[in-house]
Amino acid sequence: MEKTLARTLAAIWQSYYDGFLTILPSLLAALIIIFAGWLLALLLSRIIRRALKMTRFDQFCGNSGFTHLLSKADIHSSPSILAGKLIFWLVFLVFIMSGLNALGLELFRRLASEFLLYLPNVFSAALILLAGALGGSFLSRAALLGAVNANLPSPRTISLMVKYAILVLCSAMALEQLKIAGNIVMA
Repeated sequence: MEKTLARTLAAIWQSYYDGFLTILPSLLAALIIIFAGWLLALLLSRIIRRALKMTRFDQFCGNSGFTHLLSKADIHSSPSILAGKLIFWLVFLVFIMSGLNALGLELFRRLASEFLLYLPNVFSAALILLAGALGGSFLSRAALLGAVNANLPSPRTISLMVKYAILVLCSAMALEQLKIAGNIVMA
């Protein structure tokens, strides 16, 4: 009985060990791909930040009001640093997905392909939110000026209502673009 139990346990441990040796090369390849992606993402992030600083991108964003818009959203990093972080995470996420795909497991292959197909939706949603924030700010100021000139009561309330209505609409559009809340704009 003890010999049977010992043989059974030894066979189980041997099968785990064989499975580990089978997946080890794929695991090492995945780790190397992810590490190389981290290095490349870090390098590209720094190059983008320096290039944007050399082209005075931060000054352009300050003059156009984008930096002020970021500060209203409690984002106190400069636009060049934000662009560098965005590039870092995009490149690093692509390499993470490639590393997981290198494991050779069907789940990770499907996850990687769906992630890459979902990226354009994320970009579109971000552009919708950015356009909504800029448009909401512009139309809010226009509504404030119009309400003050027309001597309407509480012009700031009207201005805020216009701004938040546009932000809610753009948020709903972004959620629909992300396929989280389908047909919410129609409702």
